[in-house]
Amino acid sequence: MAKITAARHLRVRYIIGLGLLALVVTGSFLAKQYAISVQHNLSELVKLSGQQSGLANRIGYLSLVMITTHDDDNFADVKSQLQQSIDDMEAMHGILLNGSHAKGVPLVSNEKLQSLYYDDSVGLNVSIRSFLENARAILSNPRGTLGIDSYEYSHLTNYGPKLLEPQLTAAVDEYTRLAHESIVQIQHLEKLIWFGTLFVLLLETLLIFRPLERRIRET
Repeated sequence: MAKITAARHLRVRYIIGLGLLALVVTGSFLAKQYAISVQHNLSELVKLSGQQSGLANRIGYLSLVMITTHDDDNFADVKSQLQQSIDDMEAMHGILLNGSHAKGVPLVSNEKLQSLYYDDSVGLNVSIRSFLENARAILSNPRGTLGIDSYEYSHLTNYGPKLLEPQLTAAVDEYTRLAHESIVQIQHLEKLIWFGTLFVLLLETLLIFRPLERRIRET
């Protein structure tokens, strides 16, 4: 009877040990999937914020071509490209501000990003909207009504590089920093999972295999 009871105890310990190991493995899988998802989202935000800077330069260039071209076909083509660039930059700005469920991009923000985007005087939100407003003014005016000395064009070529570009760079830097922090967290998580697995294996050794070894020697 004592042997049967001892065997049952060992069996229970073995099941508990396997259960703990299964929990560690399952928990590690879910945690790593979540961490990888966060890292993917942050990488997407870094890409979007970086693309805005390129679009700002493209909008400035296309605006210049619209103002200076003398070819009707070229004017129409450039106007279409400018419209698309404005729409793309506005869409990216909306995703960075609010996230996008449709595109799988969550809202990511912190105190620094809030200050960078929403400062009352020179916030990035105000800067981008002002930049796009002047780009639309060039887009909507008939050919020949605006020149390179116009306020709208001066705004795109002077205001943009001096204020907007540094703000966009600061946003890219902050999203990049958050992405790097996410990588560090994944590395810490992997260490915790490794230690947790070793701890469970140690428990199995002490509570299951050592008692089993002693019983085998006693028989």
